[in-house]
Amino acid sequence: MRTYDFYILLVLAAHAVFSAVCGSIAQKKGQSEPLYAIVGFLLGAIGLVIALVAPDRNEARSADGADAAVRGADAIAKYKGLLDSGAITQEEYDSMKARIMSGQGPATQPPADDATLRIALVCRRGRIRVMELLPRGGRRPYCVGGAHVEGSYAVGTDPKPSCRELAEEIERGSGRRVLWSAEVGD
Repeated sequence: MRTYDFYILLVLAAHAVFSAVCGSIAQKKGQSEPLYAIVGFLLGAIGLVIALVAPDRNEARSADGADAAVRGADAIAKYKGLLDSGAITQEEYDSMKARIMSGQGPATQPPADDATLRIALVCRRGRIRVMELLPRGGRRPYCVGGAHVEGSYAVGTDPKPSCRELAEEIERGSGRRVLWSAEVGD
């Protein structure tokens, strides 16, 4: 065996080790093991550095799960506020809580039939603006006959009684059941 044959075998063995190490690192990080093994074999130490700085997809997946749990807890708190304000019934609250706890995720609004109008009453600077909540999570100003429906309350007081009166008035005028929530701002 000639000397240069020995060096070629030594380099190939070293690249095989880099290939195995890069593939192992990639597997632990949730990356493509064969891809990083090839990179490790072709680039040697540079491939190892690339594998070490590659993002860990497993951490991203666990963070997504934690975010989902926080969103679920926030949604349950939101629905509890709607229950406390009288905007939804105990049965609707229990249904939404069970749905969230089962992992189906929160719906944007409680389920309701077509005869139900879902609105948010946005209270700012003495004015109450009525926003219709759309089925897919959007909102738009609630209008009757092309005019925005609005109300008012005395600045410095709790706007919720005024909101309740406005919601009852909308319910009487529209002939639909109204689910409402108040958003109090500056």
